[in-house]
Amino acid sequence: MVNLYHGTTEENRKAILENGFRYHPVVWTCSDPDMMYFYNQDMVGKEYGLTPQEARERCFELAVQSAFSTAALTDSPSRNLFVLEIQIPDSHLSAILRDESAGDWDGFCVCVPSDVLNQFPCNIYEAQNYYSPKLSALCIASLANREYLSEMNLTELERTVIRHIDDTAIETFSSITGEFLTQPELILLHHNVRAGKVHQMEEYADIQLKPSLRGQLHEKMREAGQRPPPSEHPKGGEAR
Repeated sequence: MVNLYHGTTEENRKAILENGFRYHPVVWTCSDPDMMYFYNQDMVGKEYGLTPQEARERCFELAVQSAFSTAALTDSPSRNLFVLEIQIPDSHLSAILRDESAGDWDGFCVCVPSDVLNQFPCNIYEAQNYYSPKLSALCIASLANREYLSEMNLTELERTVIRHIDDTAIETFSSITGEFLTQPELILLHHNVRAGKVHQMEEYADIQLKPSLRGQLHEKMREAGQRPPPSEHPKGGEAR
């Protein structure tokens, strides 16, 4: 069994839960749209000489840092970041490939075909208030491999500001955010949830699942063997 970790945004978290892992537009132009990219716990432990628990914590840190960059690049309005933890059984280890998308391999990043991931449940953790949309320009300016960025819909003012952010500001930003994202406090939102099987998000579940008064009336009349009353939609028009 191999533990893998992927950092992402509020919008992508919802899309994965509702629609499953699927082919999607990439954030980095070097990425394969058929793949999802992860930090491998065993490889991270070997790379940094960590115990399994320390390696898991380090994977969470790396995933949250990755999610921070993704949020900036995709213009996410949410302040929350998310980490997906998924276990790949030994029977499917051949599906885990080295991430050589940038021309080399750092020793602990891997990728897995999206359709393989839908076969296994995952845990989803939330890092609340670990991102600020107000810092997106600084984040974009600080990214090292800008040649792999997709074309972003930036205003001329944003482009000008980013071009003129100096190295001192970038170093300060990277230092502060790097320290802040170390050992993030994570909340477990979903345990062993299957991607693509959650069609109602938890924040709306109580509202969506509660039957309407008309629905309750219909149910009671069905139980009594009576025919439900006709719809009250106005004639000659569509129901609102």
